[in-house]
Amino acid sequence: MTDRASLPDWPRWMSVKLAAAYLSVSENTLRSFGIVPIEQGRCVRYDRRSLDLYADRVAGQPMTQAEGKRAAVDVENAFLERRRNRG
Repeated sequence: MTDRASLPDWPRWMSVKLAAAYLSVSENTLRSFGIVPIEQGRCVRYDRRSLDLYADRVAGQPMTQAEGKRAAVDVENAFLERRRNRG
């Protein structure tokens, strides 16, 4: 079992590489999840809270009403982003 003290202190906004490591997946797999990153200029970051919400939703963890609304917004944003990229 991993000692909590040895775990990294994950930042709120993460690069693609760090976000993929956070979820223990490859960068391509992370991109396929449909989690919408935050883009500021050329900088692409993932919000740790969005990553946690995605993982909770996939694991079937109970969410508060606010978390459920945020997850729904994330799914809708991912859908709209995919549509923008097609056209």
